Amino acid sequence: MTNIRALVGAAAGLSTRATTGAVQFDGSTHLERGADLTGNANSDFCTFSFWGRYDDDDNDDNDTHIFSTAALRFRIRNSANGVNVEAKHTSPAFGSADCQYGSSGMHTENEKWHHYCGTVDTNANSNCNFFVDDVKDVNYAQDADGSYTIGFVQSNHAIGGKPGSSANKIKMSIYEYWIGIGVNLQMDTTSNRRKFINADLTPVSLGSDGSTPTGTAPLIYMSGGPSEFVTNKGSGGNFSVTSGALIDVGPPIKANAI
Repeated sequence: MTNIRALVGAAAGLSTRATTGAVQFDGSTHLERGADLTGNANSDFCTFSFWGRYDDDDNDDNDTHIFSTAALRFRIRNSANGVNVEAKHTSPAFGSADCQYGSSGMHTENEKWHHYCGTVDTNANSNCNFFVDDVKDVNYAQDADGSYTIGFVQSNHAIGGKPGSSANKIKMSIYEYWIGIGVNLQMDTTSNRRKFINADLTPVSLGSDGSTPTGTAPLIYMSGGPSEFVTNKGSGGNFSVTSGALIDVGPPIKANAI
């Protein structure tokens, strides 16, 4: 699906504040690391930011995974019909939800780009936050257990589906995909969100390795069109396409727009 408005905007120089390519997952493919992330460690914190556009014409896909490991996953169209972020701790029983929160509304309209960002902090429920298009979602949030370390260290990590699975694949376009494991950058602070999204809801340049927001490259930073996206510009190592192919699409001009 080609985003004509985005291509026109890019040609006019309107997208120079961020990379000019984006990718679409069409439900047949996903990426896997096949190993742990280089330099990865369990942590109480994670900060994330990415742009997404729901491309399912039937609008009927539930529980598809934008990002997935045994400890952290971003799901589209959760039970509240929105986007869900779930982090799981290492003990006393690995697999129990420690932080689970996300959008309670329908932020997955077909063909509209949205910006998602937030902070996972297992030390305090008040520090867990989730923003869609620069607006905090306060209707769907919980810190089930609290004060446990998230088991980020895993044998595999996947984007667009589940590791080692042919199920749960997204039909979605992704742009400027930034995951800072171990990074505690509170998105409740407006100046921190401005590192990822401008006040006019347009994208912000994150730097060639994603280091601009914090001064250090995150473990995962994926950007650009299909040939560039599979190369992780962050410090955690590259991913590979497991089947099919990513589709080249134009980037978003601004949030909540086609």
